[in-house]
Amino acid sequence: MSRSNTAYLVLADALEDTLADLDPGSRLPSENELGPSFGVSRITARAALRELEQRHHVRRIRGSGTFVGLRIDYPLRSEPLPSWSEIVTRAGHRASYDVDVVASERSSAKVAQRLDIPRGRMVTRAVRRGRIDGNIASHHSMYVPSGLVPGIGAHLRRGGSAARILDEHYGLRPRRWWSRAELISAPDSIAMALDLVGRPLAWHTQSINRCPETGTAVEYSEGWLRPDCFRVYLELGPAEQ
Repeated sequence: MSRSNTAYLVLADALEDTLADLDPGSRLPSENELGPSFGVSRITARAALRELEQRHHVRRIRGSGTFVGLRIDYPLRSEPLPSWSEIVTRAGHRASYDVDVVASERSSAKVAQRLDIPRGRMVTRAVRRGRIDGNIASHHSMYVPSGLVPGIGAHLRRGGSAARILDEHYGLRPRRWWSRAELISAPDSIAMALDLVGRPLAWHTQSINRCPETGTAVEYSEGWLRPDCFRVYLELGPAEQ
């Protein structure tokens, strides 16, 4: 392969080495600025920035520029129960939510199976989009059997961890029973909600939480995380090793 075909990769690698020294959210030079600085064409500079975006190291915002990604560690483990807002806060960032939907509806076959209830049984569905320092970073839907969480909309709109709300206000004490995560192409509706262009890869998570005393499923959740904001990984065994 000729150098002309790999020049953008050489530039991407050089830029990647500098990202660790920059704060998340720092603005990178534009294509026009990178070209003269590194002695490459604008086309090569554009390809290098696109490569860094595909590696999930940067976030490109149309009309604003290219910014260093967050890449907050998001562990999947049974205990302690991961809290999105607490993970973001511990990483030194501000977590907030947009509550898009809180509604009572009949459960689909998938939701009914996850919650161990008959299909068509009423559930409360809540949809929230998470923001990190004001920027959209995640999309979460949670399903709880109706009757267990009266008035949960008011609690969710005040912000904070859904697991903590279920524990402190409803005594459900949810504990992770099953979880799954995969990096897949986001559907159009999710990509739009996450401010993603096209249908790029995003982290898709699913989990079932049960009450430890009764073993009853109290919540099924399905989420999407921007890969330039989170580094999802599986952790087995004792935590903090």
